[in-house]
Amino acid sequence: MPIEHLPTAWRPPARRVREWLRTDAGIMLILAGFFLTRAVAHASKIRMPPHTHILEQVLPPWLLTGVWVAIGIVLLAAAVTQASRWSRWALAIAVGWCAAWSVFTLLTPFPTFERFGAPHACIALLVMHSIWKGRSGEIRVRGVAYDRRA
Repeated sequence: MPIEHLPTAWRPPARRVREWLRTDAGIMLILAGFFLTRAVAHASKIRMPPHTHILEQVLPPWLLTGVWVAIGIVLLAAAVTQASRWSRWALAIAVGWCAAWSVFTLLTPFPTFERFGAPHACIALLVMHSIWKGRSGEIRVRGVAYDRRA
C-alpha cells in the first residue's frame, strides 16, 4: 500500500521506516530473520534425516546452532548501526556463510545441492546484487497508451 493512502499522522513515520529499510539495514533484518530461523531449525532437530548437509554430518549440532544464532544476532545489531565498518563485515560474514554452505554441498550428490545448496547460493547472490546495485530510488514504469500498438 502506498504511503499516500495512510492517515496523515502516520505518513512521516512510515516514510522514515521506508527510508531506513531502503539502506543496508533492510537486507540485514531479512538475513537476521533467515539466520535465526535456521538456528531454531538446527536446535529442534532430534535426529538427522537421511539427506543432510555435509557440515551437519561432520560438526556437532550445538556448534552449527551457535553459528547461525551468532550471525543472526550480529546482523540484528548491525542493522541498527548500518553505516559502521563492522556492519559491512557482518554482511560479508553472512554472505560468506551462505556461499560456503552452498559450496560444501557440491561435495555431495546433486539432490543435496538442490535441497541445501541452491537456496543458500540464491540468498548470497540476491544480497550481493541488492547491495552492489546501489540505491537507485524508486522504480518507475512508464505507461503506454492503448492506441499505440507494436
